[in-house]
Amino acid sequence: MADKEQDKKEQERFTQTFEQIEIIHNPKTKKSSNKE
Repeated sequence: MADKEQDKKEQERFTQTFEQIEIIHNPKTKKSSNKE
């Protein structure tokens, strides 16, 4: 059980980091396109 919780947190953290990288490298992503 504990391992699954840990995996979930790791995956969420990885996803957030990846999204931040996406925004940095691709300024025209969903979050940034709202400004235009």
